[in-house]
Amino acid sequence: MASFNCFILTFMVTCVFSSVDAARTSRHLLQTILNLPPMPSLPKPSALPPLPPMPTGPSIPSIPNFPQPSLPKLTLPPLPSLPMNIPTKVPLPPLPTTSLPNLPFLSSISTTLPSSLPFFSPPPATSSP
Repeated sequence: MASFNCFILTFMVTCVFSSVDAARTSRHLLQTILNLPPMPSLPKPSALPPLPPMPTGPSIPSIPNFPQPSLPKLTLPPLPSLPMNIPTKVPLPPLPTTSLPNLPFLSSISTTLPSSLPFFSPPPATSSP
């Protein structure tokens, strides 16, 4: 995670310095544009020659119109009917009566820290003062 943060920081610093360099370069270009010599005029192009005519190829034969056969009219069988004696309310089975375990109250949980924690204490001295 630390190497990723270092990479992000390096990337941001690179972006900042590159944008400063780009700003200085663009300002320099803007100042030098005003002192450029005039652009020479280019010769006017003459009229273009006419395009050659489109070549004609063999003609495509047309598709003959044959009479279309008529399709027979299909009849679908009738849909099956639903049974009329559907029960509207089905009784549900009774829920099991199990009790939940008792949860401890917040007042019974200790919120005080012990007076000394071994990993927060300073290391023992190697020499006496």
